Amino acid sequence: MISATLSPAGVLGNYQITFKTASFTITKGQATVTAPTSSNASTTYGDAVTFTASVLAVSPSGGIPTGTITFNDNGVPIPGGTAVVNATGQASVTVTGVNAGSRLITATYSGDSNFFGSGPSVATTQTVAQATGTATMTVSALTPQYSDLDTFTATFTPSKAGGPAPAKINFKVGTQVLPDVTPTPSGGNYVYTWTGQMIEPSPFGTAPTGQMKPGSRTVTAAFTDPNFSMTNPAKLITIRAEDARVAYGGPTGFALGAATGTVTLNLTVKDITAMVGDPAFDATAGDIRNAQVQFFDRGTNTILGTVNVSSGADTTVGTATFNWAVNLGTATSKTFSIGFVVTNYYARNLTSDNVSITVTK
Repeated sequence: MISATLSPAGVLGNYQITFKTASFTITKGQATVTAPTSSNASTTYGDAVTFTASVLAVSPSGGIPTGTITFNDNGVPIPGGTAVVNATGQASVTVTGVNAGSRLITATYSGDSNFFGSGPSVATTQTVAQATGTATMTVSALTPQYSDLDTFTATFTPSKAGGPAPAKINFKVGTQVLPDVTPTPSGGNYVYTWTGQMIEPSPFGTAPTGQMKPGSRTVTAAFTDPNFSMTNPAKLITIRAEDARVAYGGPTGFALGAATGTVTLNLTVKDITAMVGDPAFDATAGDIRNAQVQFFDRGTNTILGTVNVSSGADTTVGTATFNWAVNLGTATSKTFSIGFVVTNYYARNLTSDNVSITVTK
């Protein structure tokens, strides 16, 4: 609001003075921010580069804007890329986080109490080459059992001393990608370590399946950061079957109404973690549903059939149920020596587990 006063106060000549007031609004002025300049237009990822830009009042506004200028890499603010405008309207930042590739660097003005914000500015092209380095990998156990603990360690050495490293990597077993791993600096190198069980994704059956099944597998340290160029190291490991234990829990005598019929055999199958006190006991459980059981006629050395193991809430204990089609021929009664061979992700094949099953016509 603008007001006027008369000096001296009172009547001026033949006139009586009446004062009036009026209001008006002063809006913020417009400002523009210039395209950034670069201290070095061609760099390698991790190199320091300085960007500078200026903010200018747009006529009819005057004066020098205050506030901050933020520098952007392809439209995304650069980490540490915001600076206060100085007394001449200029701001500069020195940063190392411009991504690799042909990048468009722009500036954005924040605005202040007298000027609106502005930007993004016209872009300046910054060419950033990928950083390079070498990576090696070690594996603590080259022949682990399914569900055992193993440790994978990758070491990255930058080609430039003190250079950056990928923010994270993934280890892979076959096609199964393990959780992200972040680096720990160590004597100029960066070390990535994963320790975990050799098990497949949860819940059971989640893809990819079969990558922890016993057999040869390639473990890869996958450096997938697009700011780096290097060869991913790999190691060949051999996964062995986990130990299982079996216990036959059904009857050992069956009566058929004829020479042929079906006999149901029920077998309990346990992961070794369910066998506390067993010499082969370990504390890292697998999923017993990854086991299969062959029901074996030891007398004729033939496989009667193969079934999968089912389980409830406790996946260290399961059941294998086999419906055996028996043919006694002309015999009135016959005793069979039935064995059990656990396969797939687990192993068990001992004649001491055999049971004698008598089937009578």
